[in-house]
Amino acid sequence: MLEFHFTPPPEAPVFRPGQDEFDDPISFIRKIRPEAEKFGICRIIPPENWRPPFSLDLNNFVFNPRVQPLKELEATSRIRLMFFRNLSEFWAMQGVTLKLPIVEGNILDLFRLHELSEKNSSGAESVRWKKIAKEMGFSEIRSTATILKGHYSRLVVPWLILKDKYKDQRSL
Repeated sequence: MLEFHFTPPPEAPVFRPGQDEFDDPISFIRKIRPEAEKFGICRIIPPENWRPPFSLDLNNFVFNPRVQPLKELEATSRIRLMFFRNLSEFWAMQGVTLKLPIVEGNILDLFRLHELSEKNSSGAESVRWKKIAKEMGFSEIRSTATILKGHYSRLVVPWLILKDKYKDQRSL
């Protein structure tokens, strides 16, 4: 049997430049580069009184915050994660990469669509899908309801059929 001996890599160098050396940080980095490159990494501890210059042009700086709907924060829920994992694996077994559809400019939450489809399983189809569209925050027009029904039928229903078939076989 082969024995494995781990030899830890050498410690990365630590540089502590003086104030005069660090007046031009880029020049200092060029100076230490030959030694630091041997390790692939280094640590530079600037002088205590060094303060980096403020480098943002406040007249031209624009910060675009990312809007994250609260419903996306639920993504850590175990049930939601299992749903997406199982659905993705089902489509991967079919040789297809699952791509989430976009409806009215938003990524369609297939888990929520499935939940609402199960919850609203009774009633006329056209009314059912319009109600689901409304509950998901989409417009209630017939075309949106038809699009939701189509995505559900195409992406979720085949997996549900297989899942139910597998469940029936396990109970025998």
